[in-house]
Amino acid sequence: MTEVIMAPKAVERLPGILAGLGCRHCLVVTGASSVSAGAVEQCAEYLPADHRVFSPAGTLPQLAEAMRCHRDLGDSFDGIIAIGGGRIIDTAKAIALRSQELVRFMDDPSHKLQVESRIPLVAVPTLAGSGSEVTPFAVAYRNGIKQSLSHPAMAPTVAVVDPNLTATVSPRQRAISGLDAIAHGVEALLSNRASATSDRHARRAIKIGCKALFKPAHGLTEQLIDLCRASVSGGAAISTTKTTIPHAMSYYFTSVHGVPHGHAVALTMGRYLRAFGIAAKADRQLRRWSESYDYVLHALGATGPHEAEGCWYDHLARLGISVSLSSIGIRTIDMSVLGQHVNRDRFENSPLNMSTAEARALLVE
Repeated sequence: MTEVIMAPKAVERLPGILAGLGCRHCLVVTGASSVSAGAVEQCAEYLPADHRVFSPAGTLPQLAEAMRCHRDLGDSFDGIIAIGGGRIIDTAKAIALRSQELVRFMDDPSHKLQVESRIPLVAVPTLAGSGSEVTPFAVAYRNGIKQSLSHPAMAPTVAVVDPNLTATVSPRQRAISGLDAIAHGVEALLSNRASATSDRHARRAIKIGCKALFKPAHGLTEQLIDLCRASVSGGAAISTTKTTIPHAMSYYFTSVHGVPHGHAVALTMGRYLRAFGIAAKADRQLRRWSESYDYVLHALGATGPHEAEGCWYDHLARLGISVSLSSIGIRTIDMSVLGQHVNRDRFENSPLNMSTAEARALLVE
C-alpha cells in the first residue's frame, strides 16, 4: 500500500523520504511538459545530488521506453522519483520492475508478473486525476495497443502529492485530468467488483471531484487541493475494482485519434449513465446498484437517467470540453480497430451487459 503525503509544499519532504528509504543514487523520470511548466524546477532543490534523469519519448507510456531506460542507464540507481502525470508515473512503475520481467511481458502480454523485489518508487504527480500515484498497475502501450501491467508491488512506495505542483498546468488540462478522477469514482461504484471499501473511496472521488470541477465556489488553491484528493480517492477505488466500459472504450480514441485520456473517457460517460439507469429499472439484478447509481445522479445534479446524460454533457460544455466526435475531428470509427483496443475484462467488470457494438451507441456523433 502506498504511503500518501498530501499537503501544500509536500515536495519539501522529499529528502527525508528518500533518506528513510535508503535511496542515495536516484533516477528521476520526468517529461518535457513538467520541465517546461516549471514543476521540475520546483522540485530541483529537494532532489539528491547524485541523480540521473530519464525522459520517456512520445505522448503515451511505452514499454519500449522502460526497456530503453534499463538499456541506456543500467540498474545503477537505488530509487526512482517520478515527476509528472500518469504517463510518467506509469512508465516509472515499469522501470521499477526487473528488466527481465519487462522482456517476458513484451514477448507475452498474458505473462503474470513475478515481482520478488523492486526499486523504491516515489511518485510526485503534477496532474491530479489519473490516480496512478496510488494504483498497483500501469497502462503501457505496445505497438499502439494498450496493455495493463498489474501487481501489488507496482504501487508506488510513497506518493508526494503537492497541490502547488498541479498549478503549473492549464485550466483545460486540469479539467480533463479531473474528469478522469470522477470517472474512476463512477466506474468503481457501478462495478461488479465493488466493495464497502472501494465504495467509500469512490463516493469521495465523485463528491470532491464534482465539487471541484462543476461547482467551484472558492479560489484556485482550494480547487487544486480538492482535485488532488479526488485523484487519490479515485485511484484507491479502482485499485480494488479496476475500471469498466467508459475506460475500455477510451483507449482507441487516445491511441488512434490522440484524444487526451480523461477527455476520451468522458465522451461515453453521459450515455453510459443513461443506459445504466434505464437498464436498472428493468433488470432486478441491477437493483443492487440502485443506491450507488442514485449517489451519482445526486452528485451530477440529476434526478433520472435521461437527466444524467444531459447534466454530464452540460458540465463538460461549461468546462469547454467538446462532447461530439465531429467537434473533435473524428468522422469515422473503424470498428475492427476499435475492437483491438477494447479490453473485454473491463466490460465484464460492469454490471451492465453490453457488447462493443452496443457501446458504439454511447458516442455522440
